[in-house]
Amino acid sequence: MLYKPDWEDAGKRMTAWWNQEIIDRACIQVTAPQGTPRPIPAPETIEQRWLDVDYIVQVVEERMRCTYWAGEAFPMHMPNLGPDAFAAYMGAEIIFSEGTTWVKPIIEDWDNLPPLAFDSSMPWWQTMESMCYQVLEAARDKYFVSLPDGHGGCDGLAALRRPQRLCMDMLDYPDQVMAAMQLMDTANQDYYERLWAIFHQYQEGGSGFVSAWGPGKTATTQCDFIALISPKMSERFVMPGLRAECEQLDHAVYHLDGPDALAHLDLLLEIPGIHAIQWVPGAGKPSASAWIPYLRRIQEAGKSLWLSAENPQEVETLLTELRPEGVMIRLGVDSVETADRLLKRVGEMTTARR
Repeated sequence: MLYKPDWEDAGKRMTAWWNQEIIDRACIQVTAPQGTPRPIPAPETIEQRWLDVDYIVQVVEERMRCTYWAGEAFPMHMPNLGPDAFAAYMGAEIIFSEGTTWVKPIIEDWDNLPPLAFDSSMPWWQTMESMCYQVLEAARDKYFVSLPDGHGGCDGLAALRRPQRLCMDMLDYPDQVMAAMQLMDTANQDYYERLWAIFHQYQEGGSGFVSAWGPGKTATTQCDFIALISPKMSERFVMPGLRAECEQLDHAVYHLDGPDALAHLDLLLEIPGIHAIQWVPGAGKPSASAWIPYLRRIQEAGKSLWLSAENPQEVETLLTELRPEGVMIRLGVDSVETADRLLKRVGEMTTARR
């Protein structure tokens, strides 16, 4: 891999990480600046900046070229139409803004549902499929391409209905919501199979937007909607779909986003197909090392951890308080020299703990 010459060694360590094993040290993904990216002229409109693949690839390659990818950090790009892309594949229209996108809801009542099925002829899926092929071609032998951020299942249904209304519908129309969820889960499975048919033509293994590469079918799973409902409701409406999604994957990392989602942690830990959990403390909340009791619970359940650290000192804290087996820590530092010193220090700490 052009921008990651030691990709083979990194892949071996990440494979061991999924199994809570260590080859020579704990896994750490460290990036550092290495040069200055040249400016790429941006298209005139916001929509073009999202959809112009030639422009996107140029920006991505400049970033890859000017980054030092140390340890298990690896250059990766995700074809992206925003967090509600899956709802767009169901027929919703995407609204583009500078930093994100959203969709216009299309479920107004449960007696008049749109077809909740993955239809490869839908215009926004055609756009995404074309983006995937173009980026995969551009990335060949240079960097890795992750699966798009789909937000299927309950997140997709919330986008089609509006999250607040879906919360009330789970109380007022539980049977209709459950029936719709089952359709969304089937659509999600069809969507994954279509993606694998594309991506496995170009790459070995896989990754979702969390940079956790794994052999075979590997992806990031999530349901941000659970932050709005009780564990009892998520057990009924959300967990069956998550289990089904994970069953079709060889490796799955769950994106656990914010303190409001922690109430559902025990339910998530019971899903065998979730092999790792990415803990995201949330904006304005203390960083990863402030949540050690929860992180230990995840380890005790036999799951790997993917964490972000604020600085090298926090890396040392995490590796002191947690078992190094099955821990992946990501951070950016100021220089190549700092990155190399941190890798050496992680190796020393790992050896001392074993």
